[in-house]
Amino acid sequence: MKPIFDFRNFDLTLTCEVDARHGISGHIFELIEYFYYFKFWYNISCNIFIPFEFEIQNFEKCLQKYDFTDQESKTILNSVTIATKPNIILMNTAVFVDGAVGYQYSNGLINAKRKILIRCNENHDLARGDVVLQDHRLYGELPNSIHYVKKILFDKFKKVPACTTNTALIYATTNCRGLNLDFLENLKQKYKNIDDFLIISNRNLNIPTGFRFKKVPVDNIFAQFKTYIYTPISSLVCTVTDCSPRFVAECKYFDREVLYDIPYLYRGLNVRKFDIDNHFEKLFLTKNDPIINYI
Repeated sequence: MKPIFDFRNFDLTLTCEVDARHGISGHIFELIEYFYYFKFWYNISCNIFIPFEFEIQNFEKCLQKYDFTDQESKTILNSVTIATKPNIILMNTAVFVDGAVGYQYSNGLINAKRKILIRCNENHDLARGDVVLQDHRLYGELPNSIHYVKKILFDKFKKVPACTTNTALIYATTNCRGLNLDFLENLKQKYKNIDDFLIISNRNLNIPTGFRFKKVPVDNIFAQFKTYIYTPISSLVCTVTDCSPRFVAECKYFDREVLYDIPYLYRGLNVRKFDIDNHFEKLFLTKNDPIINYI
């Protein structure tokens, strides 16, 4: 029998249900950033629970993205518990940063006094949340929903050195994107002004001449490209909410060009791009963020 995890000694537990087969998910960074918000700005007793296989060394890599003090990093790292598909989880307030209480918890009993879901896709278990924080520009209002736009802790990002080569980045992870050789060859012909193409994926790929390959996770990724080529995504869910709205926002922050090589802007991407282009500063996670009012 799998163990019982009792987190009721914490006022708040941050968690998510997406797994890590496709590399380090953006939700891991959200766990870190919202933990920082609650713990260091509001002194709330909280922890992080990762209910899937994930190496603690990769979590440490995630922490290297931020300009935290040694003590802050140590506090965050010591807050983490990792367990695959737990049996019973006892919590006070649980915040699901991916808005899902699904697959990883399918065989487990979640007992929380309060469940806060920060929605990011077409979840089918939203009624299980006491509060669903969602962008009402993307999703229809629910009886338990409140309009909320997820933020990023930009002010704590480390500075990234400039990329010294004319390199374009291409994502080819299997959760949303499946790019074939013909598509890649066409990209090379279309963007002849680009000298180097870097493909990153969670699986080994056969790639054409003129492309480089790295397997995720990639250290200091924003130092390795000047341009991100946003390629079509294959997952139906992702075409609604978009696989990487966080990544394009980070490209803006680090002054990396984004080329949208897609037939149209997916619904979630369109909303995120509007925010980036019109009021980027509103995407910064700060102490004044209203999420504290919903906990």
